[in-house]
Amino acid sequence: MTEYYITKRDEAAHAPGNDTNLNESAYTNGFDPLSWMGGWMCLGNRVPTCADPAVVFIVELDQ
Repeated sequence: MTEYYITKRDEAAHAPGNDTNLNESAYTNGFDPLSWMGGWMCLGNRVPTCADPAVVFIVELDQ
């Protein structure tokens, strides 16, 4: 099994270089076992093709 380590350089914004579809994103998720409610969120910005950030927020309920 290969081991990967996240460094400060990985967590910083990256220069787009020659990439035409670079997407800088941050993800987070959470789950409450008492209420069986969970969700995740993605904050992203496509560089350089789109100057506006994108936000996705999903909440799931167990019914």
